[in-house]
Amino acid sequence: MNSCFCPHCGVRIAVIQELVGRQVACPDCRGQFVMPEVRPGVNPAQTPPPNPPAPPPTKPQQNVRYQLGHCRNCGTRGDLHAMACLACGVPPLAAKTFCWSCCAQTDPQAIMCVNCHAPLRAMTDASNASQKRICPKNPPTEPAVACLLSFLIVGLGQIILGQTQKGLVMLLAAFVLGAVTFGGVWVVTLPISMIDAYLIAKKLKQGNSVGEWEFF
Repeated sequence: MNSCFCPHCGVRIAVIQELVGRQVACPDCRGQFVMPEVRPGVNPAQTPPPNPPAPPPTKPQQNVRYQLGHCRNCGTRGDLHAMACLACGVPPLAAKTFCWSCCAQTDPQAIMCVNCHAPLRAMTDASNASQKRICPKNPPTEPAVACLLSFLIVGLGQIILGQTQKGLVMLLAAFVLGAVTFGGVWVVTLPISMIDAYLIAKKLKQGNSVGEWEFF
């Protein structure tokens, strides 16, 4: 008996003369195809199955900027290029308290960790370079006014100064941590917010630009 190949899966199928030219289903993969006609001198069983269709082109993998390290503000390990540390709410490379590589305490003026010899200023400068810069206003916001606003609402002084995302993150972190600690964390977050707003406003008043996530 003559046979043919299923065009979908390549399995050998017997050719039934009564079904030649009709739509049939492959008994193996259930794919639909037309039963071929047997021509004199040609055995469809000798015809090799068609080549399988080429796989669809894969999309090139995008480069994801991700680097593990320690937050320079609280020392928690995480993504150094994240918008904010999940533990303290501060951008991981904004502060100068801990080494991003080994988590050892560092001098604020140090450019290299004395414990693991990792570069400190280069990482911080690269982080600041990717941040939006806030330019001084005319007239500038008085440091005392920014400090008072952050005393009334955590992060409000930063928002007024142009550090909108930073102020919102500080406000959200203060509310979340305040709910967990029943308001106890406000003893810490409120003075930090006030001092930061005062010093940032002072930098802007002196004519210096600041990063969107810059602290103190």
